[in-house]
Amino acid sequence: MHVDHVGWTASDGGLTFANARRIAGEAEWAHWQQPDESGVGPSPEGTLAPLASRIEHVGDGEVIAPGVNVADSEGGRVSGFLKKNIDKADELRTFEKGHLDALALGDVVFGRAVFEPGWKWSECVKPIAGTELCMVHHNGFVVSGSLHIVMEDGTEHDINAGDVFVCPPGHDAWVTGDEACIAYDFSPAAADYAKPAE
Repeated sequence: MHVDHVGWTASDGGLTFANARRIAGEAEWAHWQQPDESGVGPSPEGTLAPLASRIEHVGDGEVIAPGVNVADSEGGRVSGFLKKNIDKADELRTFEKGHLDALALGDVVFGRAVFEPGWKWSECVKPIAGTELCMVHHNGFVVSGSLHIVMEDGTEHDINAGDVFVCPPGHDAWVTGDEACIAYDFSPAAADYAKPAE
């Protein structure tokens, strides 16, 4: 339960994916209830408190889904195979001229964004986010279509089908051309996309 794995699961006292099932090993949960001097553990107030009433404690060997058994692992890393289908995402977020399918899989947050022709962040998502620019960090891959991105400092970038990109917070973006842009986002910050700013 290192903070880089679970820090995104809760913010401002609420849960990022309100309907997601949350599972933690009994020993792991008990360990992080103690004061953490290392700085790598989850925040007691920011992460553990909101999770406390929703966490499902499991033990080694317990079946959590058909064909999926819990296996205690050395060092806290996922030791088994995990799979979800993006067409059955944990959450669907709609906004003008597009939507985001989002899911959490172990310590990975994954999003599939679909931006229709005419979509522009500052017109279609800004009213939801409540910020002047998109303040979400993206680690992405463009499946189809293209986007033009303007950074806060005025630099401009074009991303097209096949491009893998890293885009820091502080940008506007819009679809270029007549084809929808479909992009995958592997950033933990995808959990906050098209949500009101904290």
